[in-house]
Amino acid sequence: MQEPKTMMIDFGNGLETYVLTPIDEYNEQQAEKSKDHTFENLSWALKTTGIKSRNTLIPKLERYRDQLDVDKGGCVYFPEARRKPWKFYPKEFKEFIERHKKEFMKSEVI
Repeated sequence: MQEPKTMMIDFGNGLETYVLTPIDEYNEQQAEKSKDHTFENLSWALKTTGIKSRNTLIPKLERYRDQLDVDKGGCVYFPEARRKPWKFYPKEFKEFIERHKKEFMKSEVI
């Protein structure tokens, strides 16, 4: 029997809700998600958040990696090596930023 995968579901109420789903179903949902969305790059994310430096944005993204990582049902592809591109699902990333606006609008590095 396969282990279930945890996915975050957003009901639009500002609360983060998690469910367990079979891995096969999770993989199908991820495939559908990538068909329905285009990726944006790090420059786009900087403009969207209003943060001017990647050195400020990346630590903030890392802080929320468990929630944002595409491999965990999120909306950000974290590169596995330097020089690999960051990728963002635009709609979901904007929603995440809206929910965490206070944290992302601070200009200091955390």
